Amino acid sequence: MTDWFCKECPINNQDCGPWGDTDKELFARIQQIHENHQGWQIYDEEKIYEEKTQHIDQNFMNSVVDGIRTDRFNQMIDDFTFTISEENKEITFIPLENEIKKLQPLSVYDDVAWMLVFLPVKGKVVTTKGSEKNPIIKTEYFQTNYPYYINSKKDLVVTKEKWLNEQFQLPDLGLGENVRWKPIDLANFIESDEKVNLKILFDTILNQIQSLIELKDKDSLKVFTLWAIGTYFYRLFEYYPYLDFSGSKGSGKTKALVILLCICYNARLSHKITGPNWARNVDALNCTILIDEQEDLNKPESEHAKNLILLLNSAFRTDANQSISVPIKDMGWGSKTFDLGVPVALGHISPLNDVTEDRAIPLKMIHSIDKKIIDAEVEQNNPVWNRIRDMTYRSYLDYFDEVIKIKKEVITLPNITSRERNQIWKPIITLAKLFERHGVTGLEESIKNVIKDSHELKTLSNQSSNLDIQILEKLCELFISKQISEPKDSSNLKNWYRQATILEKIITEEGSDLSSLSSKQLGNSLDRLQIQRRKKNPYNMCIYFDRLILINLCKRYDLEYQALLAQSALSSHNSDEQSATSAQSATSAKIDSHEFSATSAQSTESSDVDIEHIEHKEDK
Repeated sequence: MTDWFCKECPINNQDCGPWGDTDKELFARIQQIHENHQGWQIYDEEKIYEEKTQHIDQNFMNSVVDGIRTDRFNQMIDDFTFTISEENKEITFIPLENEIKKLQPLSVYDDVAWMLVFLPVKGKVVTTKGSEKNPIIKTEYFQTNYPYYINSKKDLVVTKEKWLNEQFQLPDLGLGENVRWKPIDLANFIESDEKVNLKILFDTILNQIQSLIELKDKDSLKVFTLWAIGTYFYRLFEYYPYLDFSGSKGSGKTKALVILLCICYNARLSHKITGPNWARNVDALNCTILIDEQEDLNKPESEHAKNLILLLNSAFRTDANQSISVPIKDMGWGSKTFDLGVPVALGHISPLNDVTEDRAIPLKMIHSIDKKIIDAEVEQNNPVWNRIRDMTYRSYLDYFDEVIKIKKEVITLPNITSRERNQIWKPIITLAKLFERHGVTGLEESIKNVIKDSHELKTLSNQSSNLDIQILEKLCELFISKQISEPKDSSNLKNWYRQATILEKIITEEGSDLSSLSSKQLGNSLDRLQIQRRKKNPYNMCIYFDRLILINLCKRYDLEYQALLAQSALSSHNSDEQSATSAQSATSAKIDSHEFSATSAQSTESSDVDIEHIEHKEDK
């Protein structure tokens, strides 16, 4: 028997059936009614179940694609909207279809770049007092700088605009911030159809910098220039490096920071900055943080240093944030997330702590002998800074999309670690490519020269101050000089060395920098290096390593012992081969001697006859 049904029958707009064909007469009448309907078909129960399931699944998927569908969402609003009534006020909470996006001062949404600017406005306050019949009207005028957003489509929007606040969550913006993009320059940008000339921008900043300070070479000045411009683009990257100005007193560190104050996006210069101040300024303004005279960053007992290091460790990631309890209007206390990631430049004489130093681009300041540079001061009201900022603001809005494309290109930087390439130098190299493609020739090669010098400087610094690397160096030196040799006594002890023996050789070495090294410090360092340790008996802690382990560690820590270790291994191999050859020769000589004795029993040339064989022969 075969069952039939009419799917979505046009007679009643729903499925009809199924009907079996056993009763021929009844089935013939039913078939006559439905056979011309589009849904008339054999009834397959499993197929029908699958179709219904797919239909339900598709309805469910449709309900979650692009947020909750209107009908379901409206039902949610009815179900979950609630009101809190208090004296003289009511607070109503209404569910939202999607989380509101936070419009950062520097943002890109839906291929449109947004940028926060402050413009001067004149305000009027009208106050009415007295009675209705005899009102006293007082009018006061004031002037302030008000926050606006300008986007790459050249829309200028006041932050109080209703649609902007409905579409985005805006930062807590105050009034009175400095006007860093002059209204006339902003108006010219909106009216112009041309993009800013990047070569003119780069050359103008470079010329201005090198007229005020002196660095090691011109390549370093180019890194300075790109880093400053990058403070407008930094949110397009996952990480943004610190800029580290170091040098003796009077070398121009403060002057370098003041130059950045004149160029960088919403820059702030301070000698000390607190956590709350950092969070509020960075979250609201994405401001570049410039910190001078940081002489105690390497002093663990300094409370200021501890707090600042925590902030610096967070700021390295551009999307870093921190939840802080804050008072919320009419609702008591609540949690708010503040953005902390931002470009940071430091000026100091004393060394930085290891972590901060590792995340910074070092620029060594030089005492200039050029009297023009020595006497030059940074005049913050000089119109040249307004012209530079006009071009840097425009460069972000004109070229943000090209930077995003270049960022995805493969960056080839040999002889440095992937962490250095991606976390330190990627923004600088990306911007170098942008400017070189727009007329600044040789820029990428100049940056690579600085990268090479910086990497070598950091490697030397790490090797001289990092305990783990110092111990690894000592192990290599002991191994190469054969002060420790591979044990041969037992297969289960091969390549195991007593930790106490290693420690004694390290601390008793003449002129050793590790003379005060303790057994615990050595053990902790070996554990961090992931060199295996075991107690081979109840009294002796032993460590396991061989040439290959040391070679691999040297590669990982960028030490120059690979070739020496390989040479040591080769020498040992050759020595083993020579020993084997000698043994083989001795055996051959022994056999030859036996044969010679057997055939020349009467020979008296004992020098060519094996002693053992002669003794054996005499016994016979």
